[in-house]
Amino acid sequence: MNTLRNVNIIGANSYPEVEISGRFLPDLSYETAEHFKNVNQKTIFRQSRGIKDKMLNNWNPDFLIEYIINLHHLPAKENAVIIYDMAQEVLNEHSVNHPELSKLASRIYFFFNDFLMQMKTEEELLFPEIKKLSKMKIHQETDSRSHCDDVKELVFNLHKKHVQALEGLGEIRKVAKGYAGSSDEYASFKQLYKKIRKFESDMTLHIHLESDILFPKILVLVEILTGKDEREHVKT
Repeated sequence: MNTLRNVNIIGANSYPEVEISGRFLPDLSYETAEHFKNVNQKTIFRQSRGIKDKMLNNWNPDFLIEYIINLHHLPAKENAVIIYDMAQEVLNEHSVNHPELSKLASRIYFFFNDFLMQMKTEEELLFPEIKKLSKMKIHQETDSRSHCDDVKELVFNLHKKHVQALEGLGEIRKVAKGYAGSSDEYASFKQLYKKIRKFESDMTLHIHLESDILFPKILVLVEILTGKDEREHVKT
């Protein structure tokens, strides 16, 4: 995740070259989840699979936003609730013999509370501002300093939140002993660990798409609209 650290060398038409493939699609195999509940989610999935240009770095920011919301945010919100509920059930059933479950449940609660708030900030604040900037570029507007300043601040803050989220997942993994489990553990333990492991895999990809692809695109867009290279001021 060091693209933002080197973002000053990224040109207006040069982004990290990442090809969409099976591993760049979210894990949709959660057994108890009901994915693709809405028409837009299904449409975005079909469109992304049907795009001839598989290089994510060539996608425009607006479509990349829809891709992230529908194929990452929506499943993440749904599975955050599932994982939290499973952790509470395991805690209630086995806390007497496994006192470490209290710490695990606490870590899961605080992690998801922060991560859900982060996604809410992206959807309600950052993403609408990005779409405004895209429209300004289409209409060749340059008087966009206030919008650009807001977007830059959000990008920098959310990048820091991404780093914290990955650290938070690492703490959960540590408390859960790497999700390795043991032969004497109950099936509920194994199912909980399986869910968290899948969530971690998808969230790592989710953060990569934002920090390493979407955010650099945004900073380039800011440069184009303001006529000033603001990317050199990125702090890591």
